[in-house]
Amino acid sequence: DMCVLCERVGKDRNAQLRLLQVIKRAVRNRSFSHVFAITTAKIPIVKFRDARADVECDISVNNVLAVENSEMLRAYAYIDPRVRQLVYTVKRWAKLIDCNDASKGTLSSYAYVIMVLHFLQHCGLVPNLQAAPAPGDEDEGDRPGVCGATSLPAPRVVEGWEVSFRQPTPAELRRARSFPLSAAELFLRFLDFYIHFDFSRYVPVIHAPPERVSCAAASATAAAAADAVDAAADASRSSVQPPSPGRCCGVPRDALAQVLVGKVNRQGETAHMVVQDPFQLDRNLTGGVSVKTYEYLHAAMIRARAELSVFGQPFEAFVKRLEPRQRKAKEAHTMRIAKVVAAAAHGAAAATT
Repeated sequence: DMCVLCERVGKDRNAQLRLLQVIKRAVRNRSFSHVFAITTAKIPIVKFRDARADVECDISVNNVLAVENSEMLRAYAYIDPRVRQLVYTVKRWAKLIDCNDASKGTLSSYAYVIMVLHFLQHCGLVPNLQAAPAPGDEDEGDRPGVCGATSLPAPRVVEGWEVSFRQPTPAELRRARSFPLSAAELFLRFLDFYIHFDFSRYVPVIHAPPERVSCAAASATAAAAADAVDAAADASRSSVQPPSPGRCCGVPRDALAQVLVGKVNRQGETAHMVVQDPFQLDRNLTGGVSVKTYEYLHAAMIRARAELSVFGQPFEAFVKRLEPRQRKAKEAHTMRIAKVVAAAAHGAAAATT
């Protein structure tokens, strides 16, 4: 995702749409494919595809909250390589099952990222960067009287929402390095976690302590069967307890009723699946997901978990290679697109006001 920041355009939606049309023409003229604009969305975007890098791109204008969010996600991504590997694996899997496009009533990449981070917080691989470090995890600079980069900064508001976050502390980074599960194992655990997550009662969030709520999210029979699959692996990894497939962790939907739970999706149904944006707290990232789509996603998770449990080492090797290959292609793609978009925005900004 990319965002063009243009002060002269500001929040004028018509001006933003005109600038996006200019960007769309510029991108199309540079031989990118599948170029089209979505102008009726809350945040209008231009979508296109770079066939050389096999990457899809979304461009918005003056989406300042998204820029702030990207900075926080970057901080999470560089806590440990397995964070990026797991995100890329989940995104690739979602693309394979054709369940990765919010404009078509499925989940956006961003929603999957928040789900991954919620899961990893519950595992203990990543901390909550919107809260102060846990006792014992503070940096030297966090001690009273000393200002450190890993301290929770003073509140900062953008477009009416609190957007402050901190950097991980050295203690949190050391704990991540000692985490015993591979990215491939984490992907299987991710599937276990959300197969049994009770979306009718709980909401994945990353801005609240993940240990605040635990619930039995599946029947005892299903939990016992899932636990049996991983019993041997668990026995050798007692230093860090990964999430039990029969348990989930989230914020009760009742606690978010005033901002999220009463909303309906595009089909007029009360939102069955809720994933809360970490900054814009009244935004359900899965608000367009119908009950039927959720059931499809849930079935796909069960099918993937059953199939991948027998892949063994080849799957491990695939996941380990995935992130560096994707990152290299994405970096080249980003530089090429940035030049095209910057030129188009610079030439059109004056004409849009």
